[in-house]
Amino acid sequence: VDKRFRGQKFMSKMMRSAINKAQREGIRCVLETETEDNVQIYKHFGFALHSKIEAIPGKLYYYIMVLEPRREDGLG
Repeated sequence: VDKRFRGQKFMSKMMRSAINKAQREGIRCVLETETEDNVQIYKHFGFALHSKIEAIPGKLYYYIMVLEPRREDGLG
């Protein structure tokens, strides 16, 4: 998020809207980020780290995050 807009909850509003829609429709959400710091941010929204891919050895990594849809029976 551009520094001018940080702290204004734009990301939270956007993420919650997308997550709520996906959960209502039973859709798995998948995203990727290039920074390890962002992994913690997305975990806050319920995503789990699925894999870490080293694209450029020692320089560039991709972190694949997944949020599974809630199960109807409330067990997932």
